[in-house]
Amino acid sequence: MKHILISWFFRGGSGALMRLAMMLSLFVLPSCVAPTSGGLPPPDISGSYSGSYTYGSGYSGSRAGSSVPFTVEIYQTPGSNRFSGVMRESYSDFGVPLAGKLWADIKGTCSRAPNGSTVIQFKKTYRFFKQDSLNYQGGIAAGGDTLAGTWLFPGQPNLSGTFALYSFPSQ
Repeated sequence: MKHILISWFFRGGSGALMRLAMMLSLFVLPSCVAPTSGGLPPPDISGSYSGSYTYGSGYSGSRAGSSVPFTVEIYQTPGSNRFSGVMRESYSDFGVPLAGKLWADIKGTCSRAPNGSTVIQFKKTYRFFKQDSLNYQGGIAAGGDTLAGTWLFPGQPNLSGTFALYSFPSQ
């Protein structure tokens, strides 16, 4: 089968571009929308959400234990386990605010576990100033509407904390 496809693809003529498109649709596109682990389809997490993150005990002074509210818009291609989004959070004395907010881009993946829960992980990168990216990971219980988890700076486990996003649609 592989030999037939390769010889078909490399035939000359005006249909070469069409053959390239067909090859991509056979091999590349299915890998972008393949079901997540265990053959389960990925959950749809697109939408607008609000929540907060809390600084952990590794932070000094009044920052330790304090919470920062944020909102996030998540964009996910239907059927794909990959998503991206934009996070807006209240200015909390670091970074460069724009209209009183800090802005960050997120990129991550989501999957559905066999027990029906949803597992999410993403990287958060601030805009408008240089700051190391943060890793977030968490989950939503089956039938739940809250995504809860932890965040940290890679390589600096003491600079970490927790987060919760509310108003997630029931998974």
